[in-house]
Amino acid sequence: MKITFFSIAMSIIWGSALMVVFTILRNRSKLIDICSVSGIIVLYIFCAVRMMVPVELPWVKVIPAETLFNALYLAIRKEVSVSGVKVYHIVAGVWITGAIVKTADLVLRYIKYKNQIAKLAENGKSLETSNYGVKAPSVKIIQTQAVDTPLSFGLLDRIILIPDEDYSDDDRALIIRHEYMHLINNDLAVQFLINMLCAIYWWNPFVYLLRLDLEQYFELRCDSNVTQGMSESQIADYLDVLLKVYKKKRRSSNRYGIGFLGTHKRREKDIKERFVMLSKGQHRRKRTIGKIAAIVIASAFMVISYSFIFQSNYEMPEMEINKDTGAYEVNQNNSYLIKRNDGTYVWCTEEGFESEVDSDVANMLINEGFKIIEEQEHDEAN
Repeated sequence: MKITFFSIAMSIIWGSALMVVFTILRNRSKLIDICSVSGIIVLYIFCAVRMMVPVELPWVKVIPAETLFNALYLAIRKEVSVSGVKVYHIVAGVWITGAIVKTADLVLRYIKYKNQIAKLAENGKSLETSNYGVKAPSVKIIQTQAVDTPLSFGLLDRIILIPDEDYSDDDRALIIRHEYMHLINNDLAVQFLINMLCAIYWWNPFVYLLRLDLEQYFELRCDSNVTQGMSESQIADYLDVLLKVYKKKRRSSNRYGIGFLGTHKRREKDIKERFVMLSKGQHRRKRTIGKIAAIVIASAFMVISYSFIFQSNYEMPEMEINKDTGAYEVNQNNSYLIKRNDGTYVWCTEEGFESEVDSDVANMLINEGFKIIEEQEHDEAN
């Protein structure tokens, strides 16, 4: 298992392509029909995991891709200074620097808002969790004037904050159930990991698309879970509360809660979609089947995406092979590398030619698909 230029490229290609496909299907409502809301969240998490783990497995099949990679591979290995600095050194430096800055900013903002919310909780009124069906002892419910819209917060010490307003008992219960559902589903933890992905791939626009869509699916799943088993009139009451909160949130300047992760203010079309989904409803059995379908699809994509890798490929022109002098073309099919016990490498051909090579050359040959054999295994075979 190793990480190479080509494994990183494949990870980006797979993740970005799937995000585009899912978005197209999502806009046509096809994805929800096939996989259910919970299933779509599984698919999106798969995309994130695939991009976060850009490894090349030992059994991967190498597929030559001259058109795709040859020019790019040569371009990034081009030296740009007499000191030997190459293009990929600069690209990697910019990428890593940006990722470090973005990740540090995310972590620092989380710590900042965690401390601020702790202070809000101290000055707020604590509500009895058992009155609202909150069973987790680590969850607190605080009513405070410091926030103007309900929110949930926390990866470990979890808290629900609601505005100090004159809610009816039923409205307050629905609001708290919705926020509690975010905590039960670990939406904030998943959202934090997605924002880590955005920090690492800060230059890739598709990861921001994934984050924005995933936020909406979290809301759709919470709506579905909260209203499960409700009558039509009870769902209508829930929609009424949802509309009230949305109107308030649209004018809100609140910076806390789920917003520390970069949550976008709800777009009007997103609220409309939530109304449509609740009015349509979805049978529990259909949702279960859809989630299973999503897991199967995600697992299949995971296996396929790690089963092959595109790499650059160079063929020596026939006219450049000097057959009169005994020179012949060497490639992945007629030569290989032996890794000695001391970590050095020897390049061998089927004709019996051997030559010691340094680690840089060995890594380049490995990236090009040359087979590597351990010294003990080679000795036993001979």
